[in-house]
Amino acid sequence: MKRLRMKPFFLFSTMENLETLARLEELNNQGDFILFKHSPRCSISNMAYDRYQRFIEALPAGVKTYVVNVLTSRDISQFIAGKYGVQHESPQVLYIRNGTCIYNASHSLIDPRLVAESVTAS
Repeated sequence: MKRLRMKPFFLFSTMENLETLARLEELNNQGDFILFKHSPRCSISNMAYDRYQRFIEALPAGVKTYVVNVLTSRDISQFIAGKYGVQHESPQVLYIRNGTCIYNASHSLIDPRLVAESVTAS
């Protein structure tokens, strides 16, 4: 029996165009959020994305999550790297609080438990 994979599209937004840069500035003033930079062509990124989808449901209420497709939104991905002072990588997760990146990890170092601990500890 083939298992259907449902994506929790209602739990996150996808950042796809330059208009979202203005939205990113607004987010910095509205509370905590998580950015997940993802390349759909990369097997490592796909595995990390699957883990990401499973853990976002367990985040505290009010923490918003956003996905950046680095293939279609390279400019946004580069902007994020410069804005938050982190080297661009994919897959990559960033936890932003008050306009500052307080946690980031990439590739096999992405651990949903550590992201959740960062969220609950701060």
